[in-house]
Amino acid sequence: MARPTKEGLDYFPLDVDIDQDEKVALIEAKHGIKGFAIIVKLFMKIYKNSYYYEWGEKEQLLFAKIVDVNINVINDVINDCVKWGLFSREKFKKYNILTSKGIQERFLEATNRRKQIQMIQEYCLIAEKKLNDCNYLVIVNIHGDKLKVISNQKTQSKGKDSRVLSNKKDHNPAKFFDEHIARISPIVVEKIHAWETDLPAEVIIRAMQESVEREKRSWKYIESILKDWLNKGITTIEDAERQIQSFRKANVVQAFQQSDRRVANF
Repeated sequence: MARPTKEGLDYFPLDVDIDQDEKVALIEAKHGIKGFAIIVKLFMKIYKNSYYYEWGEKEQLLFAKIVDVNINVINDVINDCVKWGLFSREKFKKYNILTSKGIQERFLEATNRRKQIQMIQEYCLIAEKKLNDCNYLVIVNIHGDKLKVISNQKTQSKGKDSRVLSNKKDHNPAKFFDEHIARISPIVVEKIHAWETDLPAEVIIRAMQESVEREKRSWKYIESILKDWLNKGITTIEDAERQIQSFRKANVVQAFQQSDRRVANF
C-alpha cells in the first residue's frame, strides 16, 4: 500500500513531569520503570517517523531488539497504553498504528514552519477547525492520493514564524496580551510600551506566544522571557525562534537525564 514520504522530528517535547500524567502513571504502576522506558522509546519512534508509528510484525521485532525487552512484555505495555488512552484505541485496532490526538497536535505545532506537511485522513484525530490553523497542510488518503490542501495565508510571513501576524497593524503587543493572555491593566500597558523601546513588537508578541505554549499566562513570566532574551542579545524574531528551539531541546535532554537517573536508581 503506497504512502507518501513522511518527515519526522529531530526532537520532540517531553514534559519533565510526564510521569505525573495519569495515563503514564498507570503504566508505570503496573509495569514499573521498564514500562515508563518503553513509553519514552515509543514516543521517540513515533516522532522520528512523524505523528504515528506502524506496529506490524517487523516493527515489533526491531523495536524489541533495540530496547532489549521481550516482545510479549512490550505488547502488554502497548495494550495497556491503548486501554488507558495513551494511544488511540480506534486507530490501533483499525490501522494497527500508534498515535493520539496529543501526538498529532504536537507534531503539527513542531512542523508549523515547514513549507508542506502531509497527514493521512484516515489516521487524523484533529478537528477540522484546528487543521485549518496549520500553515500549509496537505490531506491525503491512505493510498497517498491528495484530497485537500489547506493554506492559511493570514499567518504566513517571509522569514518569520508563521504564528506571528504578517500584517503590520496587527503587531500590537498590548492588543495581543488582552486577547490571548489576560485582561490587560494600565500598568501592564505601560510596561509593554517600555519594552517596545528595547525590542521589536513582533519579538514581544513571540514571547507572549511562548508563554501560552508553556501554559504560563502572566506578564511576570513574559517579562522573564524578554529579560532573558535581551541579556542574550536577542533582538530579532529569527534570534528568538532559535532561542526557543534551543530551550525546548534543553528540556528534552533534561527529561531524558532524569529518566536515566530513575532507571539507574531502579
